[in-house]
Amino acid sequence: AALNVLNQHQFNDIVQQAMQACVARSKEMETLF
Repeated sequence: AALNVLNQHQFNDIVQQAMQACVARSKEMETLF
């Protein structure tokens, strides 16, 4: 169970990073155009 919780936390971290990267990229695009 502890491992499962750890994996879930890690997964959430990765999702957050992906979302932030996506937002950062869209902001870059806005600056370009």
